[in-house]
Amino acid sequence: MNKVENKRQTEMVEVRIQLRNEISSSSSKESALEKALKESQEQVVLAETSRDELSERVAQLEADSLSISRSLAEREAEGSSFQKHLKQNDSTSSQHQAKDLECDKLRAQLDTEKAKAAELSSKVDTQNSQIEKLQAQVGESGKNENKHLAAVAPLTLDNESLLSSKSKKTSEIVAHENEVKDSNDKARKDEAEIMSKDAKFVKSSSRNDERDSKDQSELEKMKISNAELKRELRAKKTAMDKHTAESLRMSKVNNARDSRHQQDLDDIQRINEQLKLSLEATAVRAALANKDRDSYRLRSSNHTVPLFEKLKTEEELKDALRSQHMTIRNCRADMDTMTKKHNDEIRRLNLKLNERDSLIHKLKDEIALLRSMEAGHNMQPFSQEISLNTEIASMRIQLDNQKYEMRKLKEERSNILREHRALAPINEEVEQMRKEKVTMTKKLEALRADARNGCGHQDEISELKKDVRAKHRELVKLRAMERSGFSPRNGGSNSSLGAYTQGKPWFPSARSVTSPNTDFNPNKVFEHLYKTETVSSRYKKTVRPKKEHSDPTGMNISLSLKSPSTDSMNL
Repeated sequence: MNKVENKRQTEMVEVRIQLRNEISSSSSKESALEKALKESQEQVVLAETSRDELSERVAQLEADSLSISRSLAEREAEGSSFQKHLKQNDSTSSQHQAKDLECDKLRAQLDTEKAKAAELSSKVDTQNSQIEKLQAQVGESGKNENKHLAAVAPLTLDNESLLSSKSKKTSEIVAHENEVKDSNDKARKDEAEIMSKDAKFVKSSSRNDERDSKDQSELEKMKISNAELKRELRAKKTAMDKHTAESLRMSKVNNARDSRHQQDLDDIQRINEQLKLSLEATAVRAALANKDRDSYRLRSSNHTVPLFEKLKTEEELKDALRSQHMTIRNCRADMDTMTKKHNDEIRRLNLKLNERDSLIHKLKDEIALLRSMEAGHNMQPFSQEISLNTEIASMRIQLDNQKYEMRKLKEERSNILREHRALAPINEEVEQMRKEKVTMTKKLEALRADARNGCGHQDEISELKKDVRAKHRELVKLRAMERSGFSPRNGGSNSSLGAYTQGKPWFPSARSVTSPNTDFNPNKVFEHLYKTETVSSRYKKTVRPKKEHSDPTGMNISLSLKSPSTDSMNL
């Protein structure tokens, strides 16, 4: 018993040592996992801060892009206004050129007028010289004074007229010069305005150039910042990839640890089962040994062993078994608690890993969003485009269907028109036949009237009767054709129109025998024929209608019966 108890105690001590070692290893693993989780949380916090910084930078870049777009719009407006000013300047310059041309014309006219005035002044000078000569002659010779005065008078009159014309010309020249001065002043003012506008345009163009240079530098800065953002994103991506790899490795480690824990638990359960079996075996052996000892004592002492000793040994065995059971229960309870703790730790670590995986997925989504924002700052969501594309596709499908329906309707219309054109001669023939019938009936009535009166025209009457019956048969055929669905008046609706129009004989379908709106059934046709015609002989006999025009279909139907068992119908 002592050896068994010592073995059991040593096994229990070994099991407890193993459990303590496992607990210490699990605690060390837990501390390592907690450190890894703290590091991952720190990395997540850093990633969130970097994400916030990147979002702020993206917002700044969007604001910069908006400001740049506004400045570009302002510049475009200024450019359009400057283009308007340039157009106005071009128009004013063209006007000034026209005015310059007018001034040149006026100057040429002034030059011509000045030349004329110079000629007149030269004439006046010559006349003055002549007058002086004449006055000298008058002074020298006073005899011929009256003659000289008479000669000088027209010259003086001419001189006065020339002076008046000269004054008029000088006044006109002065007016022209004043007009030229005024036009020159206006041209100078316009040139000054144009020069001021040109100076303003040069200043604004220089300002625009400066702004363009500034915007170019800002764009270069933005490109540099975008490159930096790309590098940071790459670094973040590498870090996230490393983090995901580490998380995968940790998950593998956790799975391996879980598998080892499961194996340890299986081993502990197996050891417990072995301990239980060994304890049961030892108890049985002890009971057997005690029984053998008691029996030996009873045999040796001739049944002098007291009963309380036997009971004492049984109680000791029971107490030992109870203590063993209690120790086993305690061990099982300890193992259950340890397994619960391990399972709780595993669940907690799995939850942390799931949280970290969700954070990794969120960071990946944010990185994808940042990449999309980096690819285009003013990117709009594609949902509207997708909806518009779907609407456009549906509208296109509807248009295609409508086009197909329109094609069908056009084809039907063309077929109907073709049939109507093909049936035009038939309609004409029908009208002619009706007219002929009317004429024939009139002739018959006239002949009958003559016959009543006593005139002999029996041959003509019989011929006319035959003609009228033939026309009536043709009309009956045409009416049967109309009943069967082939309507020459309405344009026709039978598929056998082509055969009729090509010069071939047309026969109505067999469905017209029974009714025009029911499906074809030959049995019904035969029943109809047997009902209408009476066949009551066993030998061959042809059955025809009593009247030629009583057949509504216009078909010559002959029934031939060779025997009551075999019937043959020739349609």
